[in-house]
Amino acid sequence: FFLQIKINLRKGKSILGMNEFSLILHETRSFPYNYLIEEILGRNDLLNTMYKTVSVKFNGENWGLMLMEESYSDSFYARHKIKEAPIFRFGTEHIKAKSSNP
Repeated sequence: FFLQIKINLRKGKSILGMNEFSLILHETRSFPYNYLIEEILGRNDLLNTMYKTVSVKFNGENWGLMLMEESYSDSFYARHKIKEAPIFRFGTEHIKAKSSNP
């Protein structure tokens, strides 16, 4: 099951400092591994994506805890104090681990 909701807020609006982000299930991003890698990148002054675990209610329905993932947007560039430019990102979202069992 894959769920991802892309959110773009109006100019001047932000949530937790992000004006563009996705709400995704934790397992979609290999949580907690991807989160830990991003934390290590940030602590070493490298570009990193901000993640937050948030409780989501949509139209009154409780969707539970989801991962709020920062997008490459105005707030991302402002947080890192860099000019807008193309960013290449490597991920493991489409790699499936092989089982050690035959």
